[in-house]
Amino acid sequence: MKKLISIIFFICVVSVGYAIPPKLACESVFSRGDIRTEGHKVVSNKSEDNYFRSVTATNDRELLAEIKELVEADKLRATNVVEGYKNGKEYIILNIPNNGCVINVGMWWTEPGYVHLFVQSELKAFK
Repeated sequence: MKKLISIIFFICVVSVGYAIPPKLACESVFSRGDIRTEGHKVVSNKSEDNYFRSVTATNDRELLAEIKELVEADKLRATNVVEGYKNGKEYIILNIPNNGCVINVGMWWTEPGYVHLFVQSELKAFK
């Protein structure tokens, strides 16, 4: 009986842990006040089928460095990572599973300080 209760408890704990919303490091960028200033563009779309957020900055090396660090932290959770270089821009795409969905995180940048970051998935991936 104790073994059965232990198994049920373990399943409940794992289920709750699986349903916890992801704490993506790169999402902290969207709470910065300075991304809503000149030289930055922020886009947000939220519906049941699609949750999308992005930020684009020009000539902001500080933000570029911060986003690189945050994406590298999120890279540890990714099950698929694509990195490359095309048309003068470096890029990285991460696929991070959560709640039976895949969260897509993408970033492309140039060394002079151009950076674009996006986070996209179904809304239930973030619940």
